[in-house]
Amino acid sequence: LDQIAGTESNGRYDVRYGGKPFAGYADHPRVAEPITSGPDVGKTSSAAGRYQFIAPTWDAQKAKLGLADFSPANQDAAAWDLAQSEYKTKTGNDLLATLKSGNTAAIADVPRHLSGQWSSLPGGRQPAGAIAPSANGQPGFTAEDLRRNPFLGSAYVRTIAADESLRIQSAKQ
Repeated sequence: LDQIAGTESNGRYDVRYGGKPFAGYADHPRVAEPITSGPDVGKTSSAAGRYQFIAPTWDAQKAKLGLADFSPANQDAAAWDLAQSEYKTKTGNDLLATLKSGNTAAIADVPRHLSGQWSSLPGGRQPAGAIAPSANGQPGFTAEDLRRNPFLGSAYVRTIAADESLRIQSAKQ
């Protein structure tokens, strides 16, 4: 979930599409923001929260899971359920089992299977970008990179970068 949140909202629970904050978690804010770049320029997006749920997707998850509000805990629960469902639909496999498997190729492929739901993931319509070289020019992340962006140190990100061309150097957090 941290990888999704990192590319979608920079990990913030209280942000609408375009980076504007919203106040209160009683419900999804349902504000249509203009899309100013990418393949959907000229359209609008109601995306909000840590995982940038659009209003119809949030409404479906809220009903499915019986969620009372748009609180951080409920955003997390809805995102995990949606990720599991999307992954199961695309692969026939259980997401948690794949993440726990230690199979680096399967784990590295998870974002591609979720990119239909979260377009900023690798393989999506608006990918946030591939894992960049570290500050010292080597592949992976240095301690300085992790200091500037702690999200980079998540175990999930380290696992996804198991591909040799993206191998992450060990770094102490």
